[in-house]
Amino acid sequence: MSAVVLNVDDNLDDVLLLKRACHKADAKFDVKFVEDGEFAIEYMKGHAPYNDRSKHPIPNLILLDLNMPRKTGFEVLEWLKANAEFRKIPVAIFTSSTNTNDIRDAVSRGADCYLEKPLNYENLIVLMERIDSVLRNRTVPISIALAELPGCCAAADGFQRSQSKGNSAD
Repeated sequence: MSAVVLNVDDNLDDVLLLKRACHKADAKFDVKFVEDGEFAIEYMKGHAPYNDRSKHPIPNLILLDLNMPRKTGFEVLEWLKANAEFRKIPVAIFTSSTNTNDIRDAVSRGADCYLEKPLNYENLIVLMERIDSVLRNRTVPISIALAELPGCCAAADGFQRSQSKGNSAD
């Protein structure tokens, strides 16, 4: 069974680019999409229309945008990390924000990685190839491998996790 990535993003253009980049990268993981934080929580709880776990499995990784309607990425991150069933699922913030306070807040709330959305399509393809490699290489926990990805601001800037250090969904 291939790994599952849940992408939470309200920007349809970004979602379409991510789908294309995954295809172009020949990524072996299965990507599920929800359009905002409220839907992300419903997905994780397995509430309708996400109640069929064969179609909507628990993800191995969550790519989470920050700025969304109804529930922000910060709110979803806090909910995930407060929930014993989901707190060990690695969460990579995947956003266009490079605000240092956003990085610090995300990491302090338990994000495993903070990735700035690449500005060009080729870099997005490379990032999806690297994420695919992380998900296939199970010699280290996903959360540790994510922090070592080039472009992971949280790792590069030395921000410390308060809740998720050492957690793994492997």
